[in-house]
This record gives sequence, C-alpha cells and structure tokens, in this order.
Amino acid sequence: MALVTNRLGDTLVQKARSKLGIRFGRFTVAAIAAFATTEVVLTICAGPLDLTATWASIVAWFSGALVSYVLSRWAWKRKGRPSLLKETLPFWIVSAMVVVILLLATKFAYHSAGWMNLTGVERVLYVDAVYGAANIGTFLLRFLFFHYVLFAASVLAYLASNAAMYVGNRYFTFGLSHDGFLGAYLRYAVVGAVVAALTALLLAVFVEGLGIDPRIGQALALSVLVPLSFLMSKRFAFRLNPDAA
Repeated sequence: MALVTNRLGDTLVQKARSKLGIRFGRFTVAAIAAFATTEVVLTICAGPLDLTATWASIVAWFSGALVSYVLSRWAWKRKGRPSLLKETLPFWIVSAMVVVILLLATKFAYHSAGWMNLTGVERVLYVDAVYGAANIGTFLLRFLFFHYVLFAASVLAYLASNAAMYVGNRYFTFGLSHDGFLGAYLRYAVVGAVVAALTALLLAVFVEGLGIDPRIGQALALSVLVPLSFLMSKRFAFRLNPDAA
C-alpha cells in the first residue's frame, strides 16, 4: 500500500512539474484572479453604480474575461503584440460560449429545482452546486482548448480548415443552396468549437493520462468525434431532418 502511495505521489509531482502542470497552475491563478475581478466589479455595479442586473452581469463578465485574457497570455508565456486571428478573436468567442453554457446551466438549475420542489436554502444550495459544476467544467475545457489549440500555434490552421469543411459539407455532403449561408456558418463554428474542446479533452486523457503516442491519440479522438461532428452539423448547423440525405 505504501509503495502504491509513493508511486502515486511521485507521478503527481512529476505531472505538476511538467510543462502541462506548470501551465495548469498558472491558468488556475488566472481563473482565480478573473473570478475575484468579476465579484468585485459586480458588487460595484450592483451597489454604488446601481446598474440593472443585465448590465451589471455584462460589465462584470467583461472585466473578468479581460483579466483572464491578459493572465492567460502570461500563463503560456506569450509576449509581444497579440494576433487578432490567432489569439484575441478565438479567446473572446470561447469566452462568449462559456457565458452561454453558464446561462443554460443556471436556467437548468432553476427549472430542475422547481421540478424537485426545492425551496429556501435547499434551492439556493442546489443552484450554486449546478453553477459551480458548470464553472469547473468550463474551466477545464477552456484550459485544454487554450493548451492544445489557442496557444499551440495551430488556431489559424484550425479556422481555415473549419471554413473549408463548412463549404464542403454544405455544398457537397448535403447539397444545400446559398440560402442562410452566414447563419449556418456561425452555428457550424459553434459545432467546431465544441468538437475542438472535446478533442483537447480526449487528447489529454489519451496522451497525458494513459501515455498513448500523440498520433495514435489523435486518431482515437477523431474516430470518436467524427460521427458526433457529423450529427451535430446535420441537425444543429444545417438544421436538416433525421431522414434528410
């Protein structure tokens, strides 16, 4: 038992001292600082400034996201002027998606609390627990996306390939017309971001967790996610019926 514990401790120390562990530690600091900034700004907006709930939430979120962006560049040792297409735009797109996920999680918590007839303190604790779980989930997905995509010098290639796949799927795979081109592309970009985050998650499991060769890990991740990507593109991005070609 002691031998297993020592080996586990040595493994954890080794992971913590690795490049991934150091990046994760720095990103944790960035997330804590962003959360603290959000809370302080929200208090000021809701108190002395007396803003509405919507505007207070928006200003607080933007302030926290700005701190997160600056410190995330520090976490990955990015210096100099940031690239609009490689860093800034993808970061804010991901941040906006996080807001949507947290909003959906909050709505789910409110509705499910009603289904379970929770009231008072129980209801508040339940909503806090769901929101906290969503925050932890988005925190981990953001880290993986930033580590394997955004700050891995591959985001520009990813955006170009995503646009090319959109055109190919729209006109070749599904044989659609030009109607609703932009709206469908925006939905397709959301699908691409979700798939990229899941790819990063699976790569972390396969490569960092199981020690599989990165090339094999990439192949395994694609074998799992390609069918999911097809279904999401068909049903969500292009809004086709199940029996459509």
